Amino acid sequence: MGETLRWGILGTGMIAAKVAPCIRQAAGCSLTCVASRDGDRARAFASSLGLPASAACDAEALLARSDVDAVYVTVPNSLHTPWSVRLLEAGKHVICEKPLTPRAEEARAVGAAAAKAGRVFAEGFMYLHHPQTDLLVRAGREGEPGLIGRVRTVVASFCIDLRPRPNAWTRFSHRLEGGAMLDLGCYPLSLARTVLGEEPVHLGATAREAAPQPGESRGVDALTSFSARFKSEAVLHALCAIDANAGVFAELVGETGVLRTETPFRADPVRAELRLTRFENHPRGAGVETIVIENGGDRFVNQFGAFARAVRERRAMTPTPDWSVGQAAAIETITGMTGCGW
Repeated sequence: MGETLRWGILGTGMIAAKVAPCIRQAAGCSLTCVASRDGDRARAFASSLGLPASAACDAEALLARSDVDAVYVTVPNSLHTPWSVRLLEAGKHVICEKPLTPRAEEARAVGAAAAKAGRVFAEGFMYLHHPQTDLLVRAGREGEPGLIGRVRTVVASFCIDLRPRPNAWTRFSHRLEGGAMLDLGCYPLSLARTVLGEEPVHLGATAREAAPQPGESRGVDALTSFSARFKSEAVLHALCAIDANAGVFAELVGETGVLRTETPFRADPVRAELRLTRFENHPRGAGVETIVIENGGDRFVNQFGAFARAVRERRAMTPTPDWSVGQAAAIETITGMTGCGW
């Protein structure tokens, strides 16, 4: 590989359209190929991006392309693991759109494939690559001096009504591994695990199931409420839904204050704001203030730039394959508890 990491995108849907310009903007990256199970769709997508017809191919042909170093996988959830493994075995570096899988054993298989091939793999939690998340991690793991003290509780919500969106049926398909926990709940779970730097030692969950899609015998969770207790005794309380606009936010509740963001997973690239509420026992006394992070960059652009550096420096990427095993294990437990698993 030269100085520039040459990317392919597998899939031509909404996520693919979103990440394509971000790859082009990222340092050390270029977009050279788009692929789909349908060659005609790939060619139409390439044309919409201003790429030549030669940049489009079907999914099988992508495996052998010599002008592609890395691939962003955006196919339906149920195909994430098999395609990640196949691409890694073909010698490609891979970012797979979240969630990688709701099964820990499959996550282990992806990690093993990456290790055997000597390639970099990461699950696509792009928000981890923004300074706002760095601040939350410092607060959660280090008890950032003067911030909120030791974190005792993480409260998070990711609830959006996805029904009006194009191809919303895929989010409600059990066969394609849709549902609230996999599509949105994976974010609060990933945030708590990252901020605390620990795995949950106890999980609890309940869900409201949606009606099955035509031709399917089971429905997905339209809403899941879940909790986790960690080794440090910190607790996560989280809510996710794909049929209700019930809000998106995250709070870290510490011993001396609360740190809250209304955009935990979509931090503004120019001006991200968090609210710090200080308790009376805070070193600076009770009060409320705004913390501003300026010019933190686009989270997707940051992610692709970080991945290119990881490949160039031959090191692991954030999050690591082992991290994704822990993520999948927790999701597997939660969906098993709610009866909406696989």
